[in-house]
Amino acid sequence: MVVLLPLVRPDGGGGGGYASRAGSNITPPRADPTHPAPMNAPEALLTPLDERTGVAPEAAHARALMDRSQTGLYVVLDGFIRYCNLSSAAMLGWPVDQLTGQPHAVVMAPAYRAHAQAAVQRRLDDKPGRAGDVQCQRRDGSLFDVRILARRIDFEGRPAVLVTLLDISELKDALRRAEWNASMLARTEALCRTGSFEVDWPSGRLRMSSGLRALLGLADTDPTDTDIDTLSWVPPEERAYVAGIWRNAVPDDPFEFQHRLQCADGRMLVVLHRGIRGSDVDGAARGVAILQDISAQRDAEQRIQDLANHHEVTGLPNRAWLLDQVDAAMHAARWESRGFALMAIEVPRIASVKANMGFGAGDTLAMAVAARLREACAGTEVVAQLADTEFALMLDTHDAEAVRGRALALRRCVEAPVRLGSTDVYPQCVIGVASFPADADAAGRLLECAQTARLDVPGGQGLAFFKPEANQRAMRAMQVESALGQAIENNEFQLYYQPQVSLSTGRIRGAEALLRWTSGELGVVSPVEFIPVAERTGLIGAIGEWVMRRACEQLAAWRRAGLPPLRLAVNLSPSQLQRPDLAQHVQALLLETGADPACLGIELTESMVMADVERASTVLRAIKAIGVEISLDDFGTGFSSLSCLCRLPIDVVKVDRSFVHDVTAPAQDVSVTRAIINMTHGLQMQALAEGVETE
Repeated sequence: MVVLLPLVRPDGGGGGGYASRAGSNITPPRADPTHPAPMNAPEALLTPLDERTGVAPEAAHARALMDRSQTGLYVVLDGFIRYCNLSSAAMLGWPVDQLTGQPHAVVMAPAYRAHAQAAVQRRLDDKPGRAGDVQCQRRDGSLFDVRILARRIDFEGRPAVLVTLLDISELKDALRRAEWNASMLARTEALCRTGSFEVDWPSGRLRMSSGLRALLGLADTDPTDTDIDTLSWVPPEERAYVAGIWRNAVPDDPFEFQHRLQCADGRMLVVLHRGIRGSDVDGAARGVAILQDISAQRDAEQRIQDLANHHEVTGLPNRAWLLDQVDAAMHAARWESRGFALMAIEVPRIASVKANMGFGAGDTLAMAVAARLREACAGTEVVAQLADTEFALMLDTHDAEAVRGRALALRRCVEAPVRLGSTDVYPQCVIGVASFPADADAAGRLLECAQTARLDVPGGQGLAFFKPEANQRAMRAMQVESALGQAIENNEFQLYYQPQVSLSTGRIRGAEALLRWTSGELGVVSPVEFIPVAERTGLIGAIGEWVMRRACEQLAAWRRAGLPPLRLAVNLSPSQLQRPDLAQHVQALLLETGADPACLGIELTESMVMADVERASTVLRAIKAIGVEISLDDFGTGFSSLSCLCRLPIDVVKVDRSFVHDVTAPAQDVSVTRAIINMTHGLQMQALAEGVETE
């Protein structure tokens, strides 16, 4: 290898002469006095040649210093590396003698070769430059990061570029890891809706993360410097609370709590604040906190709490909430030696509207009743909804007359008509009242007493106060309900047949099937007692099905026995009348049992028909088309009109027994009965007197 070393005059000036090592075959170029060599360039460090080595001593010393430098150095001339030190060769993975003479582009990563060529050219044009970070390529093809600085020098009497390389791979890796960690933190904070900050102690100075800034809606230009005692983004009333927890935190002991944040746009967030105080690697006391937005979670929890304590449709508090309020009122009443009353209000019309007009109409009626009760509440009164058709109201007095007046006022308020579509609905209510401390000393028991009192409301009055004996009736009703569920399975029902006699011939023209029940547990139970229980519990449907089937089987049995044809009437329950396929069901029973449709009749009450005249007319006409006789029971006790009666396919009108027992009275006393009979005959219907017991 030949190294050309320019001579230096003894006076330190730039020389134009060159000396060469033995064996050199390169002719030194003529010196150019217009381009003096800079003193810090390699050629400016040379002194007269050593006679033994042929190299100037100071130049050899400078060469040794450059070779020992930890910084990579090489010279680019005409696009080729003309000189390199040991560090640059080692850094690039080349032997020194093989790297010298290589094209400059071979040591640059492909992506940076054009950039490096342009930078070299700019330095040759004597344009200023600065250090830059690029990637170089080792001989084996691997890439690494360097910080590179290039400057123009004169080399061999010609313009060249001195390149300085500093390996910054570890620094770049550390920066990449830091950037990745920062990016992951930012993405994690965004995904989890969290933010973080760091606190210095004891100053309390705070530094916020970008995630916390985003959570608060702060712009990049908004100031964020603050301290733990004056957090501008915490509501003023909670700042002392937050600062106090931090100031009193035990070092290295994590803590968490909840508070609110005020965003830049005025929104309030609820956050879960987790923090810890400790020491940094340099021993400085610091604290770190993570704030997670749990506003949606809190809203969901509040919604769940509302659903748990309020009725979904009306929004009124529910039974659990009411019992808590009653329990609290009891404690206060004991302390103040006073009492209060609780009303249990039943609005059965809601259920019938749902059955006849749909759930939407039923919910609308329930909301109307709830709104009326809410508006009727005064002072400390509490209203709640216990079930779809049941409400409760807690009064702050237990005076009987005051409670009675309040209950009557509530009835007038609730029972005012409600417009549903094109129909006015009258939501009649029944109210039971119980008082503390007279009737019960526990919340649940007081409510039970009010509900029990409601079961004993006299007809037409709609209001009853709790009486101790009502418990016995309630227990009896529960026993009847329990036994009634097993009555069909245990074959405890029987049908009795009450004859219907023609006054003109004296012959029996038919009979009415009457249900009787002899319970194995309770003995004989009157229909007056068990029919209301069956209707309330929904068992009336199964019982009505049993009666209809048993009557058809009896008709078929009489026919097979050769007895004369006899029409057998069966009472229909309200739930059976609601069946859209009632006519098809009756026809299927007749075919299954072999009974003659002309021998079957059904009876339904006036109130059942008047609930929905149009629907009842449609169902009854389908039944009559089969050949089944239709009777209207208890005529005269309801609110039916002559026009409604004309629209219904009625065959027989049964005159209620209340109009029958005085037929032997003077003519003016039986005028209503006579009018009913004449009207019935005028409509081409038969009149049937109910309850004839004497000759």
